[in-house]
Order: sequence, then C-alpha cells, then structure tokens
Amino acid sequence: MTTLPRIFRMQRRWCICGCLSETFHTMKNTCTRLGNPSRAAFSTTESARAMRSGPGLRPGPVVRADNNSDEQQMKPSLSVQNLASGSQRFKVMLATAFWFGLSPIIPGTVGTIPAVVLFVGTALWIPAAWQWLVITGLLLVSCILCVYLGEWAEKFWGAKDPRHFVLDEVAGFFLTVLLFRVPDLGATLFWGFVATRAFDIIKPPPASSLEVLPAGWGILVDDLVASLYAVAFLHAASRLLPSFFGL
Repeated sequence: MTTLPRIFRMQRRWCICGCLSETFHTMKNTCTRLGNPSRAAFSTTESARAMRSGPGLRPGPVVRADNNSDEQQMKPSLSVQNLASGSQRFKVMLATAFWFGLSPIIPGTVGTIPAVVLFVGTALWIPAAWQWLVITGLLLVSCILCVYLGEWAEKFWGAKDPRHFVLDEVAGFFLTVLLFRVPDLGATLFWGFVATRAFDIIKPPPASSLEVLPAGWGILVDDLVASLYAVAFLHAASRLLPSFFGL
C-alpha cells in the first residue's frame, strides 16, 4: 500500500516535467520567430500544411491557385456571348423558325411546323387566286434568309449545315406545296409534309453533293432539290393512287 503514493508522486513529477518541457519549446520557437522572420513564415506555412493534412498524416502539398483553369471555367461559351446582344437573339429566332428548330429531337421536322401553320392560314384565309402568290413570297423570304444567315449559323453553331438551322426545311416545304396541290387541303398538307421530310432525309443525288456549296447556298439548294423529288413523287402517286389524295 505504501507504494501507491510513491507511484502517484512519480506520475505527478513526469506530468510537471512534460509541461515544463512543452513550455520551454514553445518559448524557444517564439523567440526564434521573432529573431528570424523568414523562419517564422516557414514555420507558419508548415503549421498550415499540418492543419490541412490532419492529425496522424503527413503534411499535404501547398495548394496553388490555377489562374488558367479559373479563367477557363469563368469564360462563357461562344453561344452565350453571342446571345448577349439583341441582334444575335433575333438571328437565332429566325434561323430556328421561331425557336422550333431548337427542339432536342428531330429539329428539322419540328422546325417545319411554322411553315405548316403559315400554309394552312394562307389556304383558309387568303383568296384562292392569291394563294400561290403568298406562298411564292414566303418561299422567297425563307430562301433569302437561309442564304443570308447560313454562313453566320455555321460559325455560331460550329458545324456545317447545323441541325438547328431549319430555314432550308421551311423553304423546302413551301416549294413542295407551291408545286403540288390537290383540292383536299388535308391531303395536300399531310402528303406534302411527309414527302418533303422523307426526301430531305434521303437526299437522293444530286441533292447530297450540293451540300458542298459555300455557306447558305449549300444549306439551301440540297433541300430545294430534295423537294423537287418530293413534288415529282407526289404527282406520280396522285395519279396512280388517287383515292389516297382525295381525288
């Protein structure tokens, strides 16, 4: 029993010695930092690295900010920069046929919807004697816009004949319904739309080879040639199968 107090006294001495030793080292480091600023900065850096690495781990590397990566992350894309101006937004609206061409699926087909609406409105509300003139005007306007905006669209979307640029599909549909018309409006609309889209996708020669024409011409002319194929097919089909066309 007499040994227990002795053990407690020895442990107390060890604790006191440990505290004194820790205090001595702390005072020594403080004096060293005051006398040598560079050493102080180095010690501070080491302490920060030790804090980052956590207890029981080796000090982690000093993290340096990568200015280049930050600039790349903060730099907006070309499309966002271009859309910052009202004129660019207006061009996108025209090029995508009032935003229909921005559809994530079959944008060429969806982008033709405004042309279908204009054709139906013309057939219903414009006198028959003037309908061909209105459709011709719509065809010319869409062709002019396609050629004018074609080169800009390729730079904007960074692709040859970009899929969201649908003015060529609009012009192709107007050409089809201008050259093919049956008394039944529903039959004209349905078969004209289906044939135009089918031949635009197939692009029989020489339509496919005309895509190499510069800028907007290459975007437009291949669709117009495909529409001529569609017109020829519809005239032949309406004679062979008149019941399908309401004849």
